[in-house]
Amino acid sequence: MAVFHASIEAAFVQKVANVQMAPATAGWGDFDRVFNVIEEALASGGPWILGERFSVADVMVGGDLYFGSEGLRIVQLKPASAAYVARCKKRPAFKRAQVLNQTGA
Repeated sequence: MAVFHASIEAAFVQKVANVQMAPATAGWGDFDRVFNVIEEALASGGPWILGERFSVADVMVGGDLYFGSEGLRIVQLKPASAAYVARCKKRPAFKRAQVLNQTGA
């Protein structure tokens, strides 16, 4: 899952900094490819990135998708990704983190 996380953040940098490069020269391919692969994985599996059980991979991928879509506003979530982020946002720890973030604690 570290590959997913490293690919997502590299894709963010590519998009925000408007870095132009051939997809074959980057380990993540390109911005669109990263989020298409995540969408396909979520559309074809269980409710979580690795299947039926929530894992640390969901903390990483869900957090990045949330940040990219609602923080940076550079990721347009597709149906499976949008449903996934909605599931992540319903988790108690996510809600607690949001409260802490809003209060600056």
